[in-house]
Amino acid sequence: MKTKYKLINTALFIFFITSLFIPSYSYCSEPKKEKADISYEEGLFTEINENFADTPKVSDPFILINKAFFYFNDKFYYYILKPAAKGYDYIMPDPFQKSIDNFFNNISAPIRLINCLLQGKFQKGADEFRGFVINSSVGLFGFFNPAKIEASEEDLGQTLAVYGVDNGFYLVLPFLGPTTARDSIGAAADYFLHPFSYIEDTEVALGIRGFERLNYTSLDSEKYERLMRSAIDPYELMKDGYLQIRAEKIKK
Repeated sequence: MKTKYKLINTALFIFFITSLFIPSYSYCSEPKKEKADISYEEGLFTEINENFADTPKVSDPFILINKAFFYFNDKFYYYILKPAAKGYDYIMPDPFQKSIDNFFNNISAPIRLINCLLQGKFQKGADEFRGFVINSSVGLFGFFNPAKIEASEEDLGQTLAVYGVDNGFYLVLPFLGPTTARDSIGAAADYFLHPFSYIEDTEVALGIRGFERLNYTSLDSEKYERLMRSAIDPYELMKDGYLQIRAEKIKK
């Protein structure tokens, strides 16, 4: 019995780790089966100049460690994350996957709302609030999106940038993917704005977050591969792409 619970806990932990890892690798186009709308990142990445002339200059003092973690994450994707997402996609109908994605997107609205207000983007904040209220009620807890409001994608990393905080140095974290010193601090603070952070049962919280990211990945498990196939230097492509996308988000 103890062995059984250990296996369950290990599975929950792995799925939780994937929940933080997935967003780092969502920067390419052609969403599968049109199950998810084309995200801002996907559209932007197709416009990135091959020479990365407009990429913000960020120091990379831990490049050797960063590259080691980058290749670790790469193998994690191919050997664990992708097979799990493929299996889930096989058994879960497409409309259900989209509805689940809608629910998780809706429940994270407090993060976007508060950061909109902190940045003085009051119209976006009002839209986020209106969308949350409508989708949570008429949309049955957010499983449907009758409000038809595009999420603003604001986070505390962007808010800090608006207030003049520099990127700091570049980081690649195991499982988490690319980030910067500023964005990692922002992500840690945003965690406390998410309703899931207040679930007292740790195993339940880990399981929910893991399931969220498993579902998200299943919407298009080929994104990361399409991106890597076009890369001469995958590490530099991921770094420059991440920095450009973050810079563009801050401008919006």
